[in-house]
Amino acid sequence: MKNFNPLRFAAILSFIVVLFSNCSKDALSEPKAKSGSSPVVSNDPPDELPGAIQAKIVPYPDGSAISMHVSMGDFVSEEYFPNDDGVILIENLTPGIYTVVLQVDPGDNTAAPLIGKVIENVIVTSGTITDIGTIEL
Repeated sequence: MKNFNPLRFAAILSFIVVLFSNCSKDALSEPKAKSGSSPVVSNDPPDELPGAIQAKIVPYPDGSAISMHVSMGDFVSEEYFPNDDGVILIENLTPGIYTVVLQVDPGDNTAAPLIGKVIENVIVTSGTITDIGTIEL
C-alpha cells in the first residue's frame, strides 16, 4: 500500500467541499431578477396567421377589365386583377369578416369603374383561403 500523503488528502478534501458548497439549495433556487426590472410574461395568444380570399371571375361580356378589392372596417385593400385563368387571390388578410367588391372598368378613360357585385360577410379565418366561388357579372 502506498504511503499516506497529507497534501494530496487536503487537496481532494478541499475539492469535495468546494464542489458540494456550490451545489447547495440556495445555489439551485430561482434566479433573481435585476433590480428595477420584472420578467415579461404575456398571456396573449400567439399571432394569428393571415388568411386569403379567392374568387374565379367569368369574363365580362364586352371584355371590360374586372378588379376586386376587400374591406373590413376602415381597411380597404388595393385592387387586384384576375390571372389568365380568371382567378383573383387576395392574400395576407387579417382574420375577420370582409366585404368583397368587384368592379368593372368600362374601358374608356372618362368613366369611373362600375360596381359589378358586392358580397358581404365573407369570413376569413387564420391560415386558410376562403373561396367565394365562381362569380358571373
